[in-house]
Amino acid sequence: MPAPSAALRLLAEGDLYSARRLFLAECVVEGSPLGWVAAEVAQLDERCVRSCAADWRAALDALIATKDSLHIISRAHERHAATSRWVEGECAGSRLDPWLCHTVGNQSRSVLRLPALRDISLRVTLGGWAPVRERPPSVIRLEQDGFLRPFDVSTVLWPAGFLLAQWASDADQCHRWRRSGLPILELGAGVGAPSIGLAKVCGSTVRVIATDGAGSSLALLAANVQLNGVAGRVQIENFDWHSDDDLERVVAMGPFAAVIGAALQLEKWLDRLWYVLCRLTQAVGPGSRHQCRSGDMVACSAASDVQGLTGLSTSIQVGSVHEDYLDGGLNSKKHEMETEDKGDGARIYRPAQAGTLVVLVHNVAALPKPPPVSMLVETQRRSGLDYGVHTSWNESESDFEVVLLESMSARDQIEVDRGMNDEQKGGSREEPVVL
Repeated sequence: MPAPSAALRLLAEGDLYSARRLFLAECVVEGSPLGWVAAEVAQLDERCVRSCAADWRAALDALIATKDSLHIISRAHERHAATSRWVEGECAGSRLDPWLCHTVGNQSRSVLRLPALRDISLRVTLGGWAPVRERPPSVIRLEQDGFLRPFDVSTVLWPAGFLLAQWASDADQCHRWRRSGLPILELGAGVGAPSIGLAKVCGSTVRVIATDGAGSSLALLAANVQLNGVAGRVQIENFDWHSDDDLERVVAMGPFAAVIGAALQLEKWLDRLWYVLCRLTQAVGPGSRHQCRSGDMVACSAASDVQGLTGLSTSIQVGSVHEDYLDGGLNSKKHEMETEDKGDGARIYRPAQAGTLVVLVHNVAALPKPPPVSMLVETQRRSGLDYGVHTSWNESESDFEVVLLESMSARDQIEVDRGMNDEQKGGSREEPVVL
């Protein structure tokens, strides 16, 4: 069953919004009920769906391969941003929209439907989870490939992305971003909920750099950024985490107020993650006392007992709050410097002022504590319950958590080399990365 020629033409012109709807309309079984909840309630011809999905992927891949494809997609969605009536109201705008989109927000079980693998549009409510807030809830609209690219991690909104969007656009965080004046960097932005949410909610002075390594996600980002009216605040960049060239290019865009990410598939690159985060949050160069070393990252992240590192303190004092350092949980908002000398010259530090914030959202306990050489200190873990994200079987439990890490400054660092033996370093003698 061939895809409608009009849809292919629109897709080639970068109009993903209109093309996606024509593809879906082609596959709706005649007489199917048009429920308002989502595309999933409509009866679709599965043979048509498979055919259209293959045509969609081939045509979109061809578009992405062209020069200036993101600019083409962005320009094609300007008219939809100007004419759509969905932004602050119900899902509306065309006769099909009511069943192509559903609302996801806090204090609602609708979040349990994520990921909505067949839906091509979501209306996401940000805020409103606390009894009293400085502002009413805000709404963003997210296009996603849905049934046209089923089970693709990067082209639909997942619960972790929803949770990160809620955290990043909270009134307290908005104040932090405005006060910092530095851009926020998102890793693995996918459909863009966190980047778009905080850019829209926090105001025109907040800048975001949304990155992803998948071309299909970059295309969705370009469309969604334009549809939500934040094109001047969200910069889209291709970033392959495993590419040193890409890493150095993104590092040069810093410093950053925060590096954020959700559902980053840690099982595939955890060792590399700590090195990437170290590079993104540290000023590393010939004049720096600290160098990010990928060999040490591998050794430390694989260690089962980092408390055994000789010469490292297992506790520090921050303000009046005494907590176990390597076991995390420093919830104090104070940043007084405290040190502890272990007698052999090794010393552990906390920054006198807050460093770059790293915020990662994953399944509970999926993210281990950072190795000392990553120059990151875990400061807090917040349950998804704080933002209305609970399990389907128990509203007092959540599968997700927000993990907050803070970078050490270049001058106030954890000096680990003198406290680690060769075995704990993994035997790797890779040279330090020097710009």
